[in-house]
Amino acid sequence: MLPQEDITLPVRENFARHVLYGLNVPLNAYAQQFPLLMGVRQLDFWSPHSQIAVPLLVTRDTVLQIAGQETADITIKSLKQTPNGLAATVVVKNKTGHFFPSGVGFRRAFIEFRVLDDEGSTLWVSGSTDSVGVILDGETGQPLDTEFLEPKHPGGRPKFQQHHETITRQSQVQIYEELSKDSAGSFTTSFLHRVKTVKDNRLRAMGWRRTGPYAEETKPEGRSRLDRDYQKSPNKGIDGIVYQVTLPKVQRRRIHSVEVRLLYQSTPPYYLRDRFASANAGPRIEDTNRLFYMTSHLNTDAHDREGKPYLEDWKIQIGNTHTRKVPRLSSPPW
Repeated sequence: MLPQEDITLPVRENFARHVLYGLNVPLNAYAQQFPLLMGVRQLDFWSPHSQIAVPLLVTRDTVLQIAGQETADITIKSLKQTPNGLAATVVVKNKTGHFFPSGVGFRRAFIEFRVLDDEGSTLWVSGSTDSVGVILDGETGQPLDTEFLEPKHPGGRPKFQQHHETITRQSQVQIYEELSKDSAGSFTTSFLHRVKTVKDNRLRAMGWRRTGPYAEETKPEGRSRLDRDYQKSPNKGIDGIVYQVTLPKVQRRRIHSVEVRLLYQSTPPYYLRDRFASANAGPRIEDTNRLFYMTSHLNTDAHDREGKPYLEDWKIQIGNTHTRKVPRLSSPPW
């Protein structure tokens, strides 16, 4: 047996700890709510009488802490009322050392931008969702026609949400994501079938360079390549979006404030739909049906230690909500 000094790892300096969880809160929720189906032990069977925190809860709390404090920030940089409504500039800043979102390509983050009246009711919104996380066209209750990456008419081209520098309609939403097509020109969530990346506007890490290592493989794709924020080298890890909101006169009188949130989905609705399309066919029917059952029965109103729902409507929040009151025009048009 070797002496202690020969088997103990030396303490290293200038070394940063990296916590790798991927913000996959639904997976943790599956394990908590369906442990037998997932084959996950909720308690350590080696120490059944231990008073330590349940590992699944520790993991959940760590993920939420990372999402809330260490992933990204969103702020309203400027805000003013205009004769037709209002104009705002929103800035998102990546705080990680890699792309955000990172990992598998179907993960996505998006901005929820709301114009509120003095009672807190929504006058205009980009990035609202329904109870299963489908992004809607404003307050209409209708999914965006880009939400499931399919053509609106038979034989048409698949539609997707482009990268935006300016947003003027509630049907436009800033979604940070990577989208790929297969050899037939259809969008795919398969690792094996992806041939061409048509959109990659994920936030770059601060310091990314156009002339840096693997710059060709990691460059933005789609309209984000023309965005000045993405062209900067070294990159600042930020993206600024201008919202130009037009409202009827009766609603312009009621404008009070603007609220923005950055939201995240590790398994967007279109990804789950792709999985469930093969629920009754293929070699892994049992696995797909198991996922379908858990997804259909998952309680997304589960609460964290502070009593707050953390997976409400199949999304988690990144950073804090930012709210600013809209300054009035000196001479309102009404």
